[in-house]
Amino acid sequence: MFFYSTGGDECTPRRTAVKQNLVKLIQFAKSHNPDYATLMSTKLLKDTSMTYDHLMTTILKAGRKDWIYHDPQKTYTFKPDLDIQIRIRPDGPNREFFVEDWTKAHAQPQANLKTFDIYYRSSIIESFNLASVDEAKAHIPLPEPGSNKISRKDYQLATQVDAANSLDSYIQRSGLKIQG
Repeated sequence: MFFYSTGGDECTPRRTAVKQNLVKLIQFAKSHNPDYATLMSTKLLKDTSMTYDHLMTTILKAGRKDWIYHDPQKTYTFKPDLDIQIRIRPDGPNREFFVEDWTKAHAQPQANLKTFDIYYRSSIIESFNLASVDEAKAHIPLPEPGSNKISRKDYQLATQVDAANSLDSYIQRSGLKIQG
């Protein structure tokens, strides 16, 4: 099975082919020497496993069109590698709203914090927060305290979950700036 990327991990087809060949090799070895096959599978499959840096680079280089959004589950699934997901954490019973200078530029000046969890397979790898503004029409990265600056990484993460393609206009309207 091959996954072709439009902006994410360019080596995904190669990694998939390598894993498929390793599985075949391990199955063959198990039929001849089970002890050797176990040792070999542990070493070889470890060499092709996903790393944190590789995962984050893949996500940050992806584009909006690389994601499938499933509304009932509030989940974004990465098309080139279905093991990668970003899930919106459900609001708790005490959802709190806040107003900052930069949220006042919108029709609804109140914002609330949304937490997004990055999953690889069934493991949470990292979480990040975005401000849900203007009745959830956009999710904006929080600026650094006391400034109007948004980190480049936070912006790149926010673009991945910008299904409405409204992030840039909301950042501009808010008077926020993206750091180098």
